[in-house]
Amino acid sequence: MSRSYRHKQIIGNTFAESEKKDKLICNKKLRKLARMLLMKHFEDFIEPLKNEVSDRWVMSKEGKKYFNKSKFPQFMRK
Repeated sequence: MSRSYRHKQIIGNTFAESEKKDKLICNKKLRKLARMLLMKHFEDFIEPLKNEVSDRWVMSKEGKKYFNKSKFPQFMRK
């Protein structure tokens, strides 16, 4: 696939390649919190949200944004 290209004009706010490590840490914290809450409050257990253990502004990419593909055609390449 030497000529692959993006179908949507969305990129990350920084040029970090991946957020894989950040997502692994976040999901590990989420599972740990859910396990602890389940042991304490089994009857009235409410699953914690991802926002309770992580902040998207701390991650590598800090969100996404649209760009103009006519001005920046190089960003359409994968």
